[in-house]
Amino acid sequence: MSATARRPPGRRQVLQLGLGALLWPPAHAPRAATAQFVLRAGPGGLFHAQGLVNGRPVDFLLDTGASAVTLGQDQAEALGLAWRDAPRGLAQTALGRVEARLLELDDVRLGPLRAQRVGAAVLPSALPQALLGNTFLGRFDWRREGALLTLRAPR
Repeated sequence: MSATARRPPGRRQVLQLGLGALLWPPAHAPRAATAQFVLRAGPGGLFHAQGLVNGRPVDFLLDTGASAVTLGQDQAEALGLAWRDAPRGLAQTALGRVEARLLELDDVRLGPLRAQRVGAAVLPSALPQALLGNTFLGRFDWRREGALLTLRAPR
């Protein structure tokens, strides 16, 4: 007889197998290290970081209010993205609604954190920095404590 259970992070569960019980994870089992990336807030309390899109460097502003990774057309060009043929959509920005091109990035990295097939929007205007939004951030656990923001890969 076998049992499968998803263990909530940081909790131990007792699984019943037939007439016996099994403590999971075993007390002697080493825990795998979880990849994490820690950032300190810069001026204005904003979090800036150098990352990679498809292996190419990108200056990101982490934006937990942005739905998607967002790039300006000039950034998309510099990254060699085929944004001109991407489907059109609308993006709500601080300046109102603008037309955007919607595409998927093959690979996005921030330190040891990596996500593949990440949704992105390319805006017609230039941006001072690419926005690292929730199509990437939503794949990780994150917590802000004072001036520190910690992102962790889910267990």
